[in-house]
Amino acid sequence: MTGLLDVAQETFGAMRKGFYGLRVTLLMAVFMALLRQPRAEAATRMPPADLGRLLGLDRAPEVKTLRRKLAELASHGKGAQLQAALGRHHVKVRPEAVGLLYLDGHVRVYSGGRQLPKTHIARMRIAGPATEETWVGDSEGDPVMVITAAPSQSLAAELHRLLPDLRALVGANRKCTVVFDRGGYSPQVFTEIIAAGFDLMTYFKGAWARSAVKEFAAVDFTAPDGSSHSHELAERTITLPVPGQHATTHAPAIPARTVTLRLIIRRSPDGHQTPILTSRSDLTAAEIAYRMSNRWRQENYFKYAREHFALDALDSYADHPDDLDRLVPNPAKACAKDQVAGARADLIGAHADMADALEAAIIKAGQPGNNGKATVDPAAGLALTAAQTELVVAKNASANTPSHLPLGQVRPGSRLLETERKLLTHAIRMSAYNSESALARLLRPHYSRSEREGRALLREAFNLSGDLQIVGTELHVRLDPASAPRRSKALAALCTELNDTETRYPGTDLTLVYSVKQHLIHT
Repeated sequence: MTGLLDVAQETFGAMRKGFYGLRVTLLMAVFMALLRQPRAEAATRMPPADLGRLLGLDRAPEVKTLRRKLAELASHGKGAQLQAALGRHHVKVRPEAVGLLYLDGHVRVYSGGRQLPKTHIARMRIAGPATEETWVGDSEGDPVMVITAAPSQSLAAELHRLLPDLRALVGANRKCTVVFDRGGYSPQVFTEIIAAGFDLMTYFKGAWARSAVKEFAAVDFTAPDGSSHSHELAERTITLPVPGQHATTHAPAIPARTVTLRLIIRRSPDGHQTPILTSRSDLTAAEIAYRMSNRWRQENYFKYAREHFALDALDSYADHPDDLDRLVPNPAKACAKDQVAGARADLIGAHADMADALEAAIIKAGQPGNNGKATVDPAAGLALTAAQTELVVAKNASANTPSHLPLGQVRPGSRLLETERKLLTHAIRMSAYNSESALARLLRPHYSRSEREGRALLREAFNLSGDLQIVGTELHVRLDPASAPRRSKALAALCTELNDTETRYPGTDLTLVYSVKQHLIHT
């Protein structure tokens, strides 16, 4: 269903001569991911003969061979092409799930010794060395594709860059809604999204007028999966200014304009109001609120994939020089601004000292024998003059300090991690996750606790022992019973669903037939 083997064959072609080819390499990597051993090094913890039986061979490739095969695929430099092809396949086989595409940035933390660009790590609330990726997910939260983001680029900039790729992904004439969080907020980008034929859905960012409590109404909504939701919602339209752009040598000037969108406000029981922007006019406010809250499914995928599929693992230790000509913030500019702030604080203090000196002189002049005269302490005046001079000097220094410099002048040793291997391993683990998601959907009607325990049951099923036997043109897979009869019953129903697909084992004419052995009853 995920199309990994077919898409990879079209993208890479045949591998160099050797006993293990493309099919075996990718199948082994997917099987290892489903067994929660997603890295190549985990092959040392699996008996090669046992894993080889799943691949139809006498033994599976070991660590060194698997690493070499993955390095060969990565050397083609077609990671982005593979991701795009997998995305198109996803759209083709699951068209009902890609009417809304969820976009989010993911920061992959790096803890090695290389000088990588620093970025804000939201979940850790710090800035540190990391690489950034932009993920595209469907309405079910399953990943569609991933691209490597440019260093220090905002989600809004990535949206601008991704629009042609998204249009190629979904097709020229298909309507689609792009959903993202406040990181992509930009009225300029909103106009580009709409001009590209997409709708948008995001949170409002900035100052806004809250709605009165009387404007909210309780609304019930039944989601496509049958779940019920209740919201307190208010709605109005909002017009956002879109700043113009000056003419350049490459583009003409763009005048300032506006964009008008729907503003859906969701009120929480504690009174907090969450504003949602959208260009969709055909959906109810309740469905807008539901679809926007589904953005957390993508965050849940990141969390799940970090734990189970080594999402942030360093799969390759290779790196290459960063673009030393790209502009980055000048650290001296921040120091210059700090000096201006310090000089301004000193000036405020000098003014206060001057006021105290004047007040002391007035008090002294009013004392008997001074005839209403007194001399102001000259030190306060000198300090005030010096503080004024320091502020002027600091402002001039800050104005003459460039805000950005070429990276080569700031961090000449800056490096970037190699991305091709990571895009390849992402594709493999995305296929494993999407396969698991498809099985979870098939399991849902047969297991009452599937929402909470469905994936846990599948993880148990992936690790069950069993028998493999070829009978005519069928490959029979008979699994040993699960940990409880009700779990075995659910897996047996899942086997029936899978048998109805009449799937053939890749590279053979053998139809897969699944079953679960009966529990033994002890008397």
